[in-house]
Amino acid sequence: LDIGTGTGIWPIQFGDEHPEAEVIVGNDLSPIQPDWVPPNVKLIIDDVELDWMEPEKYDYIHVTYTGVVVWVIGRRLIS
Repeated sequence: LDIGTGTGIWPIQFGDEHPEAEVIVGNDLSPIQPDWVPPNVKLIIDDVELDWMEPEKYDYIHVTYTGVVVWVIGRRLIS
């Protein structure tokens, strides 16, 4: 899971480098991601500060440049 994915560059590169990975999810509030992504990448337009509709659990969570939002999200992911 890439929180605050922006253009989606991290999940796209990770998906290309790790085709064996099942699903790499990128999440961002702004719809600025490209139309084409590797088949194992899913980009979601959503506000991570609101309740999440997806019940999935994640093996790895990547977060950069999000500041205080990390505290709110981290508490939700751990609980």
